[in-house]
Amino acid sequence: MKMYGKFLFKSYTALKVEFGFPESVQYPVLPVRLDESSIFYPLNGISYCTGHELLLAISLNCRIKVLGGVFIPFKNSGYSKLGTVRKLGRHTIDKLLKDTGEGQLEVKNLPDPLFLKLEAKYSQTSFLRRDIMLETIDTKTIPKKSEVSNRKHGSQFFKTTRKLVEERLKYPKGSYMNQLYKFISNAGIGQMARGLNQKKVFDTETCKTKVIPPGELISPIYAGWITSYIRCTLSEILNNQNSDKKIFSCTTDGFISSEEGLEQRIPLESELFAYSYYKARESLTGKGELLERKHFDVKGLISWRTRGQLGLSGGIKAMTGYQQSESMEELIPKIISYFNSPSKSLPFIQTSLRSAKEIYLGGGHTTLKLNER
Repeated sequence: MKMYGKFLFKSYTALKVEFGFPESVQYPVLPVRLDESSIFYPLNGISYCTGHELLLAISLNCRIKVLGGVFIPFKNSGYSKLGTVRKLGRHTIDKLLKDTGEGQLEVKNLPDPLFLKLEAKYSQTSFLRRDIMLETIDTKTIPKKSEVSNRKHGSQFFKTTRKLVEERLKYPKGSYMNQLYKFISNAGIGQMARGLNQKKVFDTETCKTKVIPPGELISPIYAGWITSYIRCTLSEILNNQNSDKKIFSCTTDGFISSEEGLEQRIPLESELFAYSYYKARESLTGKGELLERKHFDVKGLISWRTRGQLGLSGGIKAMTGYQQSESMEELIPKIISYFNSPSKSLPFIQTSLRSAKEIYLGGGHTTLKLNER
């Protein structure tokens, strides 16, 4: 931390760590994977995390032992050792890459800690290719400090995002054009991660399902940086909330809490992630905005899982798949009876449309389908 800590925020860092949080930490921030689809956040364990998550964990007095990882600073981070990388050409670096025979790639004689070890699971995929990594640390075009300070908010990412936000704000919330610009904006991060999870889609040319290929904007390190930054911003807010208030549910970009007035909260400069997010929003929209209140329920809440939330006055309703249009007077007793039933089940009929694949293969029209759920 003494040598590299201040660069962890402005770097692409992936680490394998052994950790232990104090018992007093309510919301641990280091993820541990149970399987391909399940992640949880325990007080101690072994985690694959980013530099963001490491910084946040240390601020919560977490004990950390780094077992290995990769550290790639931003070009404008001010990391002095970057200068030595200029002397290493692409072929020189490629010669330094060697297979250890244990399913890992190791780099010898590079300025520590640009590369330590890459786990086989990631080093052997086509998405973390050598040329991508070498492009990332190629610093022949590193700008001078004066150039960095004179081009504030000059990145293409910022300009594009600000333009999309400006266009979106021209239209009423919930309108078609407002939603369109929202989807276009969200597609940016989607394209950076496109193809990474090997998701399959139906291909009309071959009439078979195939893996979605990576696009031109794919960048595992960009996608990882962005998602971990947002996750840390949310985690930091949770851990700084009043301890006498309850948090009932937390999703990717929001949470349900019993604390009032959170949407008016201005973060302190000491809150690294919340404050930087607040300032970024200020640069993009002209006003600082950390949290936006979506719903408010004055009566209370029935909460049973992440996507199972029902406000007693109808303001909050998250019941994945359940699309029935019932009054709250009918719905609340039904949900409570579901909890009290031996089977814990609530049967209902779900409506959906025929899929594009189904219509393409079988013909016909876009018609409703009814499913017992």
